[in-house]
Amino acid sequence: MKSKVKLAFLAAALSFSVAGCGSERGYEVPNSLCEVPVPAEYLEPLLTSGEELEQQESGFGANRGLEGCEVLVDEKVAISTRGEWHRAGETAADAAGNPAPKPFGDGQYTVWDRGASAAIPCRATGEEVVASDGGGQGAEVFTLEVHVPTPDEHTEAAMKKLIVPYAKAYREKLTCEGR
Repeated sequence: MKSKVKLAFLAAALSFSVAGCGSERGYEVPNSLCEVPVPAEYLEPLLTSGEELEQQESGFGANRGLEGCEVLVDEKVAISTRGEWHRAGETAADAAGNPAPKPFGDGQYTVWDRGASAAIPCRATGEEVVASDGGGQGAEVFTLEVHVPTPDEHTEAAMKKLIVPYAKAYREKLTCEGR
């Protein structure tokens, strides 16, 4: 009987320590991803444990048509975003940082083990198109990619839940003509 009590106590202590592993946070999970409103419940599974969270714009230097942001936990990248202005025809699969993304939502979105992408139709004649599309003005599509450097077995499902509301909220931030 005494060994059963010890074993039960050990099992309970072990399950408590494992359940707490990876989820210890000294910061509050935000309700936005890089100034774009997103429920914290969609971000929480993608964020790492740590003490301090910071969100900052990514610098792309002279690369026109690009914008991005990084979420840092204890000064290490936990989530990164990248947006690009393109001419008509660019797809979520084109924007994916993966050679074999899984499309969903009629191909407007893709997901893979480390990230997700979206293609947002948005005519913005004043926006600079990325150099890979020839540069100049006259954007028709904004692509958005969200990426985590350290995925786990839950990342793909979490990304699939995040990308749709994030892309819809991001579209509100864009200067699309004819809304």
